[in-house]
Amino acid sequence: AEYMGIVLERPSEAYFAFVHEQLRLMLNINQDKKFNLFKDLNFENGFPSADFKMSDHLGYVNLFPIMFAMIPPTAPAFRGTMGLLTHPDFLWSSFGIRSLSLSDPLFGKGENYWRGNIWMPLNYMILRGLAIYAQTIAPIRGVYSQLRRNLMVNVATAWQNTGYFWENYDSISGQGRYSAPFCGWTSLIALIVNEDYA
Repeated sequence: AEYMGIVLERPSEAYFAFVHEQLRLMLNINQDKKFNLFKDLNFENGFPSADFKMSDHLGYVNLFPIMFAMIPPTAPAFRGTMGLLTHPDFLWSSFGIRSLSLSDPLFGKGENYWRGNIWMPLNYMILRGLAIYAQTIAPIRGVYSQLRRNLMVNVATAWQNTGYFWENYDSISGQGRYSAPFCGWTSLIALIVNEDYA
């Protein structure tokens, strides 16, 4: 009955308190205090490793707390996560935010699908979070504006060069990759242009 009330009506205060506590616990479990970052746990056979070791790979998974504006701007993890996001040796590129750090040994290797390419849905969510922080933190406005510009220019350039939207984009050259024409999630560029993150 409580669940149906959540679906059909406004959620109760108890529900919001429960969700808030679950998020707090998740952030605490996944925070690497040594590096001031949020990291994923290593998994073995579908379960967290016995020692709960954190993954050394840096990419989109480390940015979810920023995407959902879950980190207080005064927290060390906010500074650490923004440093990861904006450093060109890690996730920042002239074309958008990379899916895997440029410094990762797996960057661009093997199947190379999630190993560095720029994906519009995740960049959209990053912009969404940055837009929230930019309302009160002046330096974040510059990061938000530059990322938004990089994405718009790159998608427009690829469109001019090929006549297509692409599934994802190479973080070194900006060229479209994999499926084309691809008007699925890459059409999020229209919402980015209009700054519509609702």
